[in-house]
Amino acid sequence: MSKIIFSPHIDDAFFSLGGSILNWGDVVGEDVIVVNVFSKSNFTSNGLKDVDEVTQLRKQEELKNVEVSGSKVKFIDFPEALLRGHKWVDTYPQNIVDTDLEYVEKIKQVILKYNCEGNELFFPLAIGNHTDHQIVHKAVIEL
Repeated sequence: MSKIIFSPHIDDAFFSLGGSILNWGDVVGEDVIVVNVFSKSNFTSNGLKDVDEVTQLRKQEELKNVEVSGSKVKFIDFPEALLRGHKWVDTYPQNIVDTDLEYVEKIKQVILKYNCEGNELFFPLAIGNHTDHQIVHKAVIEL
């Protein structure tokens, strides 16, 4: 049995469940997998940068998190809202738009790959209404 956390963005799982992930993976010895859905990014605290550069940097940071916690990680590499044409001022909060709906369907397929008997799946509540969090939440609700 695995505990699988569907993280809308790199770092969301560790910001919200970091203590639990550490406990499950490192202390209890359970198999923990963090699935980062929208892991292709151009956003940093210093503004927008090159997509490949930012994506690699954020992945390296996440790999350090999983190393410390004893968990595993999977990067789905769907593009974050800013890369899909959303404007910075519109991404938080904002409703899902028609062009986002294809990702709801794609995420459902990703979830179904991990929905094996005995696995515990964890999903965001989409509090704050960030577009990418809402998309992951909508996929779960539809399943």
